[in-house]
Amino acid sequence: MKKTLTSEASGERVEGIALLKEPLPSVQTCPRWVTSLKTGFHTAMRLLSTSRFASRFLGKTLSGNSSQSLRFCYRKLHSLIDGLRFSGQTKQRTFAVVLSLTLALAYLPPSGFSSPPARRAGSEAAAFGSSAAPTFDPSKPITFVWFFGYLGGHFFPADQLSLTPEDLINTASSLSTRVGGSGNLALVTAVAEPRTIPSTAYPAVTSYVASLHQYAPLVLGRLDLNRYNATSSPTVYDEMAKFVTTFNLNGVFFDHAIIYYTSVGQAAFNDMMQQLHNLYPSIYFILNDARASPLLPSSGTTWADQAYISPSVSKDSYETVNYDAIVSLNQVWNGRVLLHLDAYAKVSGQPMGVFADQSNTTEISAVQHLVNNGTVYNYRFLYPVIGGWTFVNSTYGGTLYNSLPKGNYARGTLSSFMQTMPGTSTSTTTTSTTTTTTTTATMTTITTSTSTTSTTTSTSIGGTSQLTVATQDASGATLAGYNTVLTQNGVTVGSGFTPVTFTLNNGQSYSLLVNGYGSCGFDHWLDTGRTSNQRNVSITSDTQLTAVFNCG
Repeated sequence: MKKTLTSEASGERVEGIALLKEPLPSVQTCPRWVTSLKTGFHTAMRLLSTSRFASRFLGKTLSGNSSQSLRFCYRKLHSLIDGLRFSGQTKQRTFAVVLSLTLALAYLPPSGFSSPPARRAGSEAAAFGSSAAPTFDPSKPITFVWFFGYLGGHFFPADQLSLTPEDLINTASSLSTRVGGSGNLALVTAVAEPRTIPSTAYPAVTSYVASLHQYAPLVLGRLDLNRYNATSSPTVYDEMAKFVTTFNLNGVFFDHAIIYYTSVGQAAFNDMMQQLHNLYPSIYFILNDARASPLLPSSGTTWADQAYISPSVSKDSYETVNYDAIVSLNQVWNGRVLLHLDAYAKVSGQPMGVFADQSNTTEISAVQHLVNNGTVYNYRFLYPVIGGWTFVNSTYGGTLYNSLPKGNYARGTLSSFMQTMPGTSTSTTTTSTTTTTTTTATMTTITTSTSTTSTTTSTSIGGTSQLTVATQDASGATLAGYNTVLTQNGVTVGSGFTPVTFTLNNGQSYSLLVNGYGSCGFDHWLDTGRTSNQRNVSITSDTQLTAVFNCG
């Protein structure tokens, strides 16, 4: 039975439902209540003077319904109001109105919960721009990128790299354009709590996440399970409530997941994860399993359907992977394996620190190698865009890795990383006339040429490029006639003697082998220094690789 409730003090009308005869929504939908409620909180504030109407409605509702879901939402809303730090009387009146509005919202038609895409308020909206937020499409793959932002109450890219929130939002826009309609962009570690975020920082954090949502359907936070778990204070449930209902995050990267799993056992860990999944069924979890140990979901649980297990590149390397462990993980996680470069600034040999100490060319090659092998071994790769941590005693001083072309320690590798991401790329058709003037001491030459480029749009890297393999001795003198073999998935697709050129499909993974002969043995690859005569290769443009032989 529909009932109209009128506030006596202000004359405002609020429509509600007589809840006594209707079922309450489940516990799982309560986070949606709170999230929807916050968008209209100013309305609740305007109704503070109508507390007699609210308390009457509230009292009738509570007397008729004492279900678990109502008690659960009562606690959630009470936490929300507590965070506002009002005086006792005002807090009680606000809580009464807030809960009344929430219960009314719960029974509105589905359109009542639809809201415009999140936007930054006021002048910030003009600064950052606005567009329709992308929606998550479960039929398409997820492209995961490290995107460190707020850690505690500080925006670390600004503190360490002199990058502003606007810089990262613009980067998110570029990533979104690359991924396009071919996948879902996931920004990982946009918000983290190595220490508690002060409530004074909540508006800035929430606004930043809303801006990222303009370009990424998934924005994830980060929590350390050694600090926040089922028995800690505050608990992991408290932190997740904040992440989901206050900051509007879509998931969380759980650091030290395998360590916590080992300490409490499979049953307790699964109970915690299942409870989180029951509370937030649409939230994604990434479990840091840097040891590639068997972190197993229990039979009968469903939380793993929304989770990724995340092993790491091997310690003391930047591209060595235990592929046997990846195969084993896939037997349990079935394609939900997310490879990352583990990082801890205070420990040498961590993969992210080793990676960051390489040349730009080597970093780009390593990312191509790791991404391409993912198609073979059925894993996804977590791209290092902003983060993780470099080594404290390195050139970078333990700061976040910066792939952007600007800011402190800028590497400028982002554009090359993006070329390995599945997505849509478009080139523009133009016809132009170019005049080039070259002046020397004795002659000036003017050359005029007309060029036309065509427009192409593809949903993969596509096309072919030439790979040339050359050989030289330790002094740099050119060598020729050394056997070279190119294979793909164990099948030989080309062979010849150096110098030799092969045609490769862009973005696909190959294995290249160069053999020594007589007194000349393979020593290293000129571009990387690696001493194995077999290497993985993936290219997107014409490339030359040179093998160096020791003929002493």
